[in-house]
Amino acid sequence: MHRFDHGEQLRWSGGHWRNSCFGGRCGWWWFTGGLWYFYDQPVYPYPLVVSGIQYVDPAMAGPGPAVITAPPVPQPAPIAPAPQFWYYCDNPQGYFPDVQTCNTQFRQVEPPPH
Repeated sequence: MHRFDHGEQLRWSGGHWRNSCFGGRCGWWWFTGGLWYFYDQPVYPYPLVVSGIQYVDPAMAGPGPAVITAPPVPQPAPIAPAPQFWYYCDNPQGYFPDVQTCNTQFRQVEPPPH
C-alpha cells in the first residue's frame, strides 16, 4: 500500500459508489478512472485502500467486459501426519510404556492391529 500522489488522490476521490453486480459479483462498487472496485461495504467519503477485485467498464474498455481478480494467496501444503510407531522389548516381552526397562534394546515397530 502506498499514499496516493496528487493525481491519484484527485482521480480516486472523484469517484462514486454503486450497489450493483458486475461480472457475477454483487455488492458495493467504487467507480473511478473507468474501473469499478469491489468492496464489502461503502467507506465514506471514499476507500483508502485499492481493492484487488476490479471490473473494467465496457464503455471504457471496448467489447467484452473483463473481471480482474487478485491472484490467489498460496496456501501451505498440508502436513502429512507423522508415522506412528510403538516400541517393543523382547526381554521382557511387551510394549513401552507397559514395559519400562528392557534387557535387550527396544525395537521400533508398527502398532499391532486393533
